Amino acid sequence: MLTIRRILAPSDFSDASRRAVEYAADLAERFGAELALLHVVEIPPGLSASTLMRSGADGRMEPMGDYLRNIAMETLRGLGAEAQKRGLVVTYAIELGDAEKEIRRAAQKMPADLVVVGTHGRTGLRHLLLGSVAERVVRQSDVPVLTVRSPVTE
Repeated sequence: MLTIRRILAPSDFSDASRRAVEYAADLAERFGAELALLHVVEIPPGLSASTLMRSGADGRMEPMGDYLRNIAMETLRGLGAEAQKRGLVVTYAIELGDAEKEIRRAAQKMPADLVVVGTHGRTGLRHLLLGSVAERVVRQSDVPVLTVRSPVTE
């Protein structure tokens, strides 16, 4: 018998990943599972998490990693609010690093029984240039991965 106790739904806050989070919440409700939401902050090349930046109207300086982590957590909590209203247990995690690697690491660490990830459905040159985190997660994950494709609107 298939037992799903924890579903990991990574989000980059795109429409595709929002759709995947909704799908993951539906599955979590059906299986009585916990929904774990994850966002991976990727620091721009040439910068580090400790790079200082102005973060408020008061001109306060804050490390970029902390600033981006706080904004991401606020957005992630908003994404999980509907699932919590439905009575689901929702956990939140923010990681810094490479999205594909951090998703796989989080799935192992939890441990997750299923990863539900959104895909943009890009093809051709766009896919070649932009790559696909979802595709790399599917290929490398030790945990089953369900991809939820959004209609191509680009």
